[in-house]
Amino acid sequence: MENEIDKCVVGMQNNRRYFIVRQDPKNGEVTFFSGFFNEVDCIGTEDECQCWENESWVDDKEKASKFKDYSEAKAIFDNLADNSNCHLVMYGWAVKNGFDKKGFDGSNWFPLKTFTK
Repeated sequence: MENEIDKCVVGMQNNRRYFIVRQDPKNGEVTFFSGFFNEVDCIGTEDECQCWENESWVDDKEKASKFKDYSEAKAIFDNLADNSNCHLVMYGWAVKNGFDKKGFDGSNWFPLKTFTK
């Protein structure tokens, strides 16, 4: 029987965020999406604008972009130049005995549900 004091509760109401993750098919390592996509800097006229894409991936999910809702995360996910081996994952913030609980990777965010394409 599991000890009641050891239970970890993951918040589902206010403490959930969506992350975009990329998994390396060779070794299974996961990286997290961070950054912006297709920002535009207009200089003067409509013809003089500079567009670029910037996709970056980080090892630490605390440094990753956390989206508040699924639709926002899905819009970014769909616009990635390469979203192969990528998933959209809902994470929850973990609390144990009233205190924030960190996992083995040092993060309070625990994966709850993975959305596939």
